[in-house]
Amino acid sequence: MNNDSCDIIRDLLPGYVDGVLSDAGTRAVRNHLEHCKACQAVYQEMKDGFGPAPGQEEQLALDGFKKIRKQTRRLKTAVGIVSGLLLAVVCSVILVLFVIGEPLSTHRINISECVYDERAESLTLKGTIDDSTMSVRRVVFKQSEENPNDINVLVYGAETFPFWKPEQDFSVVIPGVKGQNVYLACPDYDRLEVYSWKHMHFEFLKQLEQEVYQAIPPLDRDRGILSYSGGIDVVEGMEGITYQVDYLTGDNASVWKRDDGIITDGTLEAADFEIWISLEMPYKIRIHDYQTGEWSAPHFQ
Repeated sequence: MNNDSCDIIRDLLPGYVDGVLSDAGTRAVRNHLEHCKACQAVYQEMKDGFGPAPGQEEQLALDGFKKIRKQTRRLKTAVGIVSGLLLAVVCSVILVLFVIGEPLSTHRINISECVYDERAESLTLKGTIDDSTMSVRRVVFKQSEENPNDINVLVYGAETFPFWKPEQDFSVVIPGVKGQNVYLACPDYDRLEVYSWKHMHFEFLKQLEQEVYQAIPPLDRDRGILSYSGGIDVVEGMEGITYQVDYLTGDNASVWKRDDGIITDGTLEAADFEIWISLEMPYKIRIHDYQTGEWSAPHFQ
């Protein structure tokens, strides 16, 4: 074995023992030790702690190697973290733009079909998005947090991948729409009503109002104003709707109902009760007393 090679390897042995050599230096020492018994003995002595203690210059060199090695590892770790964060940001942007998408504003959505199934109590919505560069990713619906009688429908659109044909049509079936209002939303701040069970059953609700007035004669048609805000209430195991009651006060005062609101030139005072009527015949009517919290049948039935 060449003495010069052994001298070089033995100079590197302290760094090899401390694990501060580069990958190339580590491989060179390991390959040499496999064929040189003399250097193996020196290496074993150093490894076991029986070798000569390094001099001041050697110790400074070893400390330098360790410091550089430590800084290099820290730099690699920092570069890895930064690269990982940049990759995550890029991937999230791509996901939002092309995969997940964002809720579309209502003016970019056209509803072509809105059908309510009385038997299934479900609503089928079909439509398309008015943007040739975007595709529909998904359609979700959820109960409004502000009004339990409202359902918000959100259409998510995303940019279409290059050379892909955009998928702009969508269809969704919404269950449990009985008594509900359905809105296109983006999310809640931009809403457009697409269906109202109350409006679609206007004649039926007028019939129920007549049943209430007939069952409760003291409730004057001109002075006792019934208001149905929406929703289905279950009383005694039966589905029905609930009317809030207001009394019109003021001489020669009149009242008009317009859409979901009431217009009057007098004053409305809220009654201390509400009236519930079942949806199925024979109609059942119950009065809910706000003070006692109890339901009771009208005494005039």
